[in-house]
Amino acid sequence: MLLVIVKPIWQHFRTYWLGQVFQANYFSYHFCVPTFMLIQMTFPPTRGETIKLVAQMFKVTYEFAEKRLAMFGSRINSMLFFEKLHTYI
Repeated sequence: MLLVIVKPIWQHFRTYWLGQVFQANYFSYHFCVPTFMLIQMTFPPTRGETIKLVAQMFKVTYEFAEKRLAMFGSRINSMLFFEKLHTYI
């Protein structure tokens, strides 16, 4: 006897909906504070001053700027990591 467990349709919708929410949030960070503009900026020496500068320049909240800079820093660090990795291969 073959037993098949099927998820209720609302669980599939919930997974789809959460994915859509994630994409919308991700888009909002990049739309409000574009990466190409961050790359062109000269940042102050401290993290707090940098967050305040980004928040003021792009007219976003401090928390929003903090999250966006964390995303930006993560991307830059991963790019540097793969560049170094590529030089060793």
